[in-house]
Amino acid sequence: MATSNPEDIPRGMDFLFSQNRLNVLISRARCLSILVASPKLFNARCHRIEQMNLVNTLCWLRGYSK
Repeated sequence: MATSNPEDIPRGMDFLFSQNRLNVLISRARCLSILVASPKLFNARCHRIEQMNLVNTLCWLRGYSK
């Protein structure tokens, strides 16, 4: 996740939190997948339901990893 906060996402929230990108992150790993992200990304301000779903996927990954 190559940005430090949701306000500075150059290609938009839909790109950064894309479920397809996160799927590739998980499915291409052979034994371990490490996601490095700023904690601020988990508090992204959403303006549409679709954005809430995208951020929720990232939050799910964080909860799944513990």
